[in-house]
Amino acid sequence: MPITAFFGTQSRPRVSEALEEVFQLPGQTTLHLSAAASYGRPALTGRMLLLPLKSDLGDVSRLLGCLVFRGQIGLTPRRLDIVTKEFIRLMPGTDAHLPAKPSPSRPPQAAPAPVLGFAAPETAFAGKPSEAQRAPGQRPPYLRLIKSDD
Repeated sequence: MPITAFFGTQSRPRVSEALEEVFQLPGQTTLHLSAAASYGRPALTGRMLLLPLKSDLGDVSRLLGCLVFRGQIGLTPRRLDIVTKEFIRLMPGTDAHLPAKPSPSRPPQAAPAPVLGFAAPETAFAGKPSEAQRAPGQRPPYLRLIKSDD
């Protein structure tokens, strides 16, 4: 199914424009989404993140995406509408990217400080909590990291 199947007919041209920007410029796009409430379908909000990926040949021909919802899905199918769109152009050959022009649906804002790449802020590793540190009734984690240097 095409990605536009998630969206209502009035939002599909804006999704196509966002995809075109991600592939052509390239850049990172965040779509803020909503779905109106109706019988058996509560109001729903969400975000879609679209990230460009390079092929083996070096051109941007793939996309990595993530769709997150807040609220109950309810009866299906659900069609989403785009509330706002944020685009950040990625500069080739550098880790820094600069904000692009704001989308027409949002008022102009002051440019945020540049962010380096896609890296998340570094966090310290606290280690495995002991039995005394764990909250009462909290179960130990099920996933473990097993490293082999074979």
